[in-house]
Amino acid sequence: MEYTTLPDERLVSLFQNNEDKLSYEELYTRYASKSYRKALSYVRSVDDAEDVVQNVWVKVFHHLGKFRADAKFSTWLYRITVNESISHLRKRKTYSLDELLDKEESSFQVEDVFADFLKLLENKSVTAQVLDLVNDEVKSLLLLKFAEGYTYDDISNMTGLSASAVKMKISRAKQHIIKELPAQTN
Repeated sequence: MEYTTLPDERLVSLFQNNEDKLSYEELYTRYASKSYRKALSYVRSVDDAEDVVQNVWVKVFHHLGKFRADAKFSTWLYRITVNESISHLRKRKTYSLDELLDKEESSFQVEDVFADFLKLLENKSVTAQVLDLVNDEVKSLLLLKFAEGYTYDDISNMTGLSASAVKMKISRAKQHIIKELPAQTN
């Protein structure tokens, strides 16, 4: 069987049905470098990115049998990579949004009515405080929306939340941050 021509869904199915190691290897071949680049964009260290990617692919191996095809494999892998990257940064105790947002392409270009919120986030000196004001789930949503530029629908597909739930969580987080941050910076 020629694995390189099979779609991701078929490779996942082959692995799920008989733990076909070659199908896993093909998925790894297709996505390891993308996973690495995404991890590197978060952790900013080659060694750390390699650690993150190793952890990601161990998790993929252990959980691929439970993967439900509600989303594409690449979306599921992206979510694992981002979560593992953030977890790695948290363990390092040097987690700052500056690290995550200091990419050339990561200027905030959001068509949003919350101008105060955007002004606040553009001030990189307070970004670590911003992340400390919200829980881990909301941190991920904020990063996906504002740092990565994903739409609410994209985030919905990645997280399994409805698009309206994503909008609500982000909106509440923005209101909470705008309310709480001035008190924190005084």
